[in-house]
Amino acid sequence: MQSNKANVQDLISILVQKGLQHVVISPGSRNAPISYSFYHHPEVKTYSIPDERVAAYFALGMSQYLQAPVAVVCTSGTAAYNYGPAVAEAFFQKTPLIVLSADRPEEWIGQGEGQSIFQEQLFGKHVRYFAQLKEGSNAQSRWYNQRRINEAWEACTHRTQGPVHLNIPLNEPLYNYTTEEERPKTPLKSTLEMQHTLSEETWQWISSSMAACPKVMILITQNAELVHPEHLDKVANMDNVLVLTESTSNASSNHAISCIDRLLESLGADEDAALVPELLITIGHNIISKKIKALLRKQSLRHWHVDESDRFLDTFRQLEHTIPVLGSDFLAEMAQRIDAPCKSAYHRHWLSKEEHIRARHQEVVRSLPFSDMSAFDSILDRIPSDSDLQMGNSSVVRYIQLYSSRRDLRYYGNRGTSGIDGCTSTAIGFALLNERTTTLISGDVAFFYDHNAFWHDHLPKNLKVIVINNGGGGIFRIIPGPSTSGALDACFETPHQRSAKSTAEDFGLDYSSAQNEEELKTALERLYSKEGCAILEVFTPRTENEGVLKDYFKQLKSRS
Repeated sequence: MQSNKANVQDLISILVQKGLQHVVISPGSRNAPISYSFYHHPEVKTYSIPDERVAAYFALGMSQYLQAPVAVVCTSGTAAYNYGPAVAEAFFQKTPLIVLSADRPEEWIGQGEGQSIFQEQLFGKHVRYFAQLKEGSNAQSRWYNQRRINEAWEACTHRTQGPVHLNIPLNEPLYNYTTEEERPKTPLKSTLEMQHTLSEETWQWISSSMAACPKVMILITQNAELVHPEHLDKVANMDNVLVLTESTSNASSNHAISCIDRLLESLGADEDAALVPELLITIGHNIISKKIKALLRKQSLRHWHVDESDRFLDTFRQLEHTIPVLGSDFLAEMAQRIDAPCKSAYHRHWLSKEEHIRARHQEVVRSLPFSDMSAFDSILDRIPSDSDLQMGNSSVVRYIQLYSSRRDLRYYGNRGTSGIDGCTSTAIGFALLNERTTTLISGDVAFFYDHNAFWHDHLPKNLKVIVINNGGGGIFRIIPGPSTSGALDACFETPHQRSAKSTAEDFGLDYSSAQNEEELKTALERLYSKEGCAILEVFTPRTENEGVLKDYFKQLKSRS
C-alpha cells in the first residue's frame, strides 16, 4: 500500500533505490501519505517517535552509527522547527540526515490555514541542500521533483556529508492509496565518485616541509576519518612530531597524547612556550579543549588544516593552507614519505612529560574523596571492552578528556554544536542499530532536559545510561565567571532535588543508584551484568566537586 500522490511515489522510489533503509516518523496528519508509504515499503524499517525533537536526535544517532543517511518525517507547522537543534548538530557533525517535512499547498501559506508556517528554507545555512517539491503528476513537475530528490541525496552523501531538507506540499485527500503491485521504479541520477588527491609535487612539498621542521604538532579531533593505526603510530613516533588527540577522534596511539587539558594544566608559563609548535596541522573539527585553543591563538605559528571539503577552518587565526584530502589519506602519505625527519627532542621530551603526568594523575585520583572526578575514574575503568561510549556535553565530556582514551572503546558525542538537548535521544538511536554495548554518561540537567527520549517503543536492550547527579549544572562551578556573578543559583546552576528514578519508573526501566565509591562499584557490576536498557544514577556532592577538581589540578601541577 502506498499513496497515489506522484511526488510521494517519486520521493520514496528514489530514496529507497539510493539506499535509504531507516525512516523515523513523527506522527501527524499532513505527512500521512509519506509515513504510511514508507511503513508499507518492504525495504524500509520505520520507527514512530512522538516528540519531534527526540525523533530528530534519534535519527541523528542512527546515522552517526551507520555513517549513512537516515530520514526523519514530520507534519506541517511547528513540527519541523523542533527538528532544528538536531539538524544544526548534524550539519556541524557532518552527519547525513534527510529531513522530509510535509506542508500545506503553497498557495495557502500565510492565509489563515491551521498548522502552517513558512517552511521554505526553514533551517537556513544549517542544511547542505534545500528543495521545495511540487505537487501534481504532469511530466514537467515529476521531472523537476525527481531531479531535486536526486540532488538532495547527492548533497547528503558526497564529500562533505550533512543534513538536507525536502519540503513537500500535499493537498487533501491525504489517504488515497494504490496497491503495492503498482510501486514504480523512478529513474535515478547520480554523480560519479571523484578521486580527490593532490599532485606529486604538492605531496613532496608537504612531506619535505614537515620533515625539515623541528616542532610539528598534529591535533586530531572530532570528524577525523578512520585512521589506520600503523600510519598514525609511524607519524606520531617521528622525532619532530607531537600528536595530540581528543577522544572524539577515535584515533589513538602509544606515541600520542590523548589528555590535552591534563597536560596543559600541569605546565608552567615557560613550558607552555616550549610546547608551542612551529607548524600546526589539524585534522577534524570542533575542538573540545578550550585550553589548547587559548594557548595556540596567542602564539605565532604556521597552520595547515586537513579537510577534504576545501573549507577554510581558521580556528587559530593563522591558517596558511587547507589540504583537501581525507585525514586518513594524509597520514598514510606522510607515513610512507617521511623517512628521515630532522633531529629534534620535541617528541621525546613531551612523551616523557606525559608519562610522568599520567603516573601522577593516577596517584592523585586514588586519593580523591567521592566526587564527580572519582566517579568518572571508577566508571571509565569498568565500561566493558569492545563497546561504545556516548558522552554527554558540558562537564561530562570535559571530565572524560582528563582520562587516557581506551583503545578498546569507541567514543561519540554531540560535539557539532555541543548542546545538551538531545544527548540521550542520540544515544538511543545509536544503540538501536549497534550490536555492541552502548554506554551513555550524562549529567543530570542534560538527562532531565531530554526526558522524552524514552517515550517510544524502540528502546535498545544494549543501552546503559549512567547519570551523574550533582544536583544542578555543575559545569557552571567549573568554568570561570558564574561563581563570581552573584547569580550562580538563580541564573546558571539550576539546583534541584530530582532523581532519575522517576524517569525509570515512567518508562519501565531497570534502575539503581550509588552514593559512595563502594556502592558505585557494586552498581556498575550489576548494570553490566543485567540484560536490558537500564539507568544507574550516581549522586555526587554538589558544592564539593569544584574544590576537588581544583585540588586535582593543583596537585598535578605541584609535582609535575
